[in-house]
Amino acid sequence: MDAPAVVLENLTPQQRDGRSCCWCSYWASDRYPVPLLRRAGLRLRACETCAAQYGISAMDAP
Repeated sequence: MDAPAVVLENLTPQQRDGRSCCWCSYWASDRYPVPLLRRAGLRLRACETCAAQYGISAMDAP
């Protein structure tokens, strides 16, 4: 994946819990989890536009 770095300290609470895209702050989809950081309580997600731009594959929603 060739995407801009995600700086944890710069993320909003909405971005940290997956409600907003971790790159553009737009509405995030559960279909596009971003596997950059594996920390307890951190659920990074992407919007459809950023997912397509940065090569994030769609996952089947549970």
